[in-house]
Amino acid sequence: GKKPLVTPWEDFTPRANLVRQYLALTSRDKNAVPWFFTLACYKLACLLEGTYAASLAGKVPSEVGVSVHGYATWLMGKAKQIAAI
Repeated sequence: GKKPLVTPWEDFTPRANLVRQYLALTSRDKNAVPWFFTLACYKLACLLEGTYAASLAGKVPSEVGVSVHGYATWLMGKAKQIAAI
């Protein structure tokens, strides 16, 4: 898998706990969580691709563009994987 951009620290709340807390506080339908996770992956990938495009135009260092493009590609694969469930 891909190395996370944020390394969990001591007492870092795992994603599953955050989702559980969110559902408990909002009374939202748990079946919608995968859809929102997929949407979040897609939206972040779109933003990152904007940075990649800026790197191709010479406005951002190319190594930054290549890095964010790789992460955007990974996010789109993750979104596709979640949507297929």
